[in-house]
Amino acid sequence: VGTFIKALASQLVIHQIKVSVIGIYNLETNKSFTDEGIEVYGIKSSNWKLGKFYQNSRRLVDTLKKIHKKNAIDFVEGAELAFAFFPKKTPYKKIIRMHGGHHFFAVTLGKKPALWRGFQERQSFQKANAIIAVSNYVGRITSELLHLKKDYKTLYNPIDMQQFYFSNTQKVISNSLLFVGTVCEKKGVRQLVESMYMVVEQFPDVVLNIVGRDWLYQNGKSYIEEMQSLISDKIRNNIHFMGAVSHDELPHWIEKSEVCIYPSLSESFGLTVIEAQAMGKPVILSDIEVFQELVDPKDVLFCKRGESQDLADKIIWMLTNKDVALQMGNKAGASVLSRFDVKELVKENINFYKNLL
Repeated sequence: VGTFIKALASQLVIHQIKVSVIGIYNLETNKSFTDEGIEVYGIKSSNWKLGKFYQNSRRLVDTLKKIHKKNAIDFVEGAELAFAFFPKKTPYKKIIRMHGGHHFFAVTLGKKPALWRGFQERQSFQKANAIIAVSNYVGRITSELLHLKKDYKTLYNPIDMQQFYFSNTQKVISNSLLFVGTVCEKKGVRQLVESMYMVVEQFPDVVLNIVGRDWLYQNGKSYIEEMQSLISDKIRNNIHFMGAVSHDELPHWIEKSEVCIYPSLSESFGLTVIEAQAMGKPVILSDIEVFQELVDPKDVLFCKRGESQDLADKIIWMLTNKDVALQMGNKAGASVLSRFDVKELVKENINFYKNLL
């Protein structure tokens, strides 16, 4: 979501639209700065043990009031839970952009929504003036689960085509695999690690680089450490957890990889998939519905959701049929250029805002 906000906000500024980004952070005190014309406000997180979300919402509302006095705000945009404790009537219009909220991820991962968070999400949608979905899939599922009466507009997440250039095949490291994303259960990391036992049998020199920030359980336990404890000496040298890298570094990781793999169990979009395809990379995806919406099935390999054996089979096929895999990546790159270029999608967003006014 942060990547999306930076890409869209930068383009809105180029189109002479004033943009402020406000967030709650673990800070000692509030701070603000300007980055490429975008005003950024970091608000100190509440230290309340109970009602923390409420106090943080009040701090957001108070900050918005101060900004609005200096420079009138037309729209405030947030995710599914953003407006739960906002006033119903505000001088600005409230827009929810659905990136996948509590109900969506709970149900698509086979869990039961929590009562309190579910209540907050329903309250937030009731207070919104308009709704955007980042995919038809997340829009449809969320609307069904919450019985939404408001219509939504699907606007895909854009990528910066200057940053994610068509890669140089001379820089590819043979038999190198790449995963990019938060290292957690819903991203299919467990199945990816399990699949490597079978892939190593066919390609002993294969290397899987897992790039992304760690996920921490409520008790503070590290998901990466949990995965590392499951890896035996047989494949320990074949899997590298690289941690989080800056978005500017990401194209270099994609460029030197032979195959990019995204075996998610649930997603609302798939920005990292589009970034890899924009660089002409062969891609393996889980067969979840949203991925099938976003990509041309002729340009990727789908594996069965949650099945490590099928994922291993697809990886082995890609590494065995490298010329065909490269052709698939090249075709995907041409398609992505026409569908997800930020310079085109920003116009759709601006038109949406103007119509809402």
